Order: sequence, then C-alpha cells, then structure tokens
Amino acid sequence: GAALCYPATVNRSLALLLALALLASSASAQQAAAQAAGVAQPPPGPILLTLTGKGAQVYQCQAAGAAPQWVLSYPDAQLLDPQGRLVGSHRAGPSWRYKDGSVVYGEVLRKTPAPSPGNVAWLLLGASSHQGTGILTAVQTIERTDTHGGLPPTAGCDAAHSGSVTRVAYSATYVFRAAPPQP
Repeated sequence: GAALCYPATVNRSLALLLALALLASSASAQQAAAQAAGVAQPPPGPILLTLTGKGAQVYQCQAAGAAPQWVLSYPDAQLLDPQGRLVGSHRAGPSWRYKDGSVVYGEVLRKTPAPSPGNVAWLLLGASSHQGTGILTAVQTIERTDTHGGLPPTAGCDAAHSGSVTRVAYSATYVFRAAPPQP
C-alpha cells in the first residue's frame, strides 16, 4: 500500500487534537470514577491547595449504647505539599493550619465510604470559620479523598479499657477550594 504523507503542520495539528482528546477523556474518567465511588463532582470553586495529610486518627474507648466502642477524638496529622515538604497541620475541630498562620475549621457536609475497604471515609467539609490571614482564610470547602488506613480497631475496647486512647495511622489527600467566581 501507498503511504500517505501530510505536511508537518497537519501532523502537528492531528497530534495536538489527539492529545486534547486523551486529556479530556482522562478528566472524564476521573470524574466517572469519583461518581462511581459515591463522591459527587467537586464543588465549582477554584483549587487553592492540594496537600497530603499523614499522621493518625486518635480514638478513645467510650461507653456507647450496649457496649463500649472506639470513638474518634481528633486527627493528628502533618500537611505536606506535593514536594513532600511540611507546610501545616491537621488537628481537632477539625482544623487545618497552614505555614502562613491561617487556619480553617470545617464541618462535614457529606461522608462517603472509601472505595477501598479498611480506609476512613471520603469527606466534603464546608468551612465553618477562619483565623488569621493567609491562604486558608479564602477556603470555602475541603475535600478528603484517597484515604489509607485510619479506621478504629475492631477489638480492645471494653469496660476494663474505658477511657484508653489509641492512634491509628492514616493518610489522605486534602483539596482546599475557594468560593466559586461570581458571574
């Protein structure tokens, strides 16, 4: 068969179109995976920060109903930037503190089981208040996804251990979004 030859500009245009189509299908695939996992599409506000939280979920053995159980007390995690540098912390409240001194507090708007068993839920949180000045004062929502670990133990909490505390290692991705632009 005869080979077809096209001018270089046509080849570059075709390559660009193919690259854009692949990029669009990748984004659509990510949205479809998030929807399949039960997480709605992200809020429309622009992303301010994407950080990794690494640390522990701290649980306390408490009397609850018929039998004592492990109850989440607070998270205790470091926040790392994409290069792995320490840039903040995640503590009780829940709260997130950034290296510029700004703090955002959140409240759960939506909780979805993690797609993989054995991991803490994925969350959408709304900012309930802010402190300081800096990037986190513009945050409207926080998304917790890509969780690993962090579930409470399945044993060790009984009447004899009431009040005891345990730390369970976890990691997660936190996406901080600003309010959507006003039309």
